[in-house]
Amino acid sequence: MSSVTNRFFFFLWPPYEAYFAEKAMQVAKQNGLKNDRSISFKEEVRKAISNVKNLKETCQLAEKVYESEVSRKKTLEDKASSFQNSISFLASLLSVIPAIFARSWINSHHYSAWILFFYVVGLTFLWVSVYYAIKVRQVTSFALPTYNGFINFLRAHDGDIKEWIVLVLTQAKLNECALLRKSNYLAVTERLFLRGLALIIFAALLRIGL
Repeated sequence: MSSVTNRFFFFLWPPYEAYFAEKAMQVAKQNGLKNDRSISFKEEVRKAISNVKNLKETCQLAEKVYESEVSRKKTLEDKASSFQNSISFLASLLSVIPAIFARSWINSHHYSAWILFFYVVGLTFLWVSVYYAIKVRQVTSFALPTYNGFINFLRAHDGDIKEWIVLVLTQAKLNECALLRKSNYLAVTERLFLRGLALIIFAALLRIGL
């Protein structure tokens, strides 16, 4: 399928694009197991900081990188929660209208069946956007510091600051995949919401025009 055709279908149905992105991440994950990736990232960080002299400042910067990832995770989940609540309320409210006015819409004009069609498709987009907002919060493969993890680190490396930098930056790197998935799902949520709202407004304008 050509890139132009793909973009056309991506525009019509945003989850289609999310499916391809998810598939690409799964392939990448299968090509490199988590443990192998972790070892590779640790070696990369060790090499990068091997000649660093100001380890204390480097450690602070590394922790800020990790904290920014955690903050980004919270921002994405908060946005998803807001979308979930607001769209659910809006979709529930709008779902009542076709049940009340369906007969009068269809009988009043032969184009009204198309109006009802656009309205129902718009509602479908809204409900699917709620589903993807929920999926944002369901991505849980996020590396977080734990008590046991810190104790194991102290036992293994005797509090070596270089190894602490390696651990922090490796966790930040491993979290990129989870953050990308959350970001993709949130983007799908926003696009579905906008398309659904546009279709409902379009149907309403047509109805007013008739």
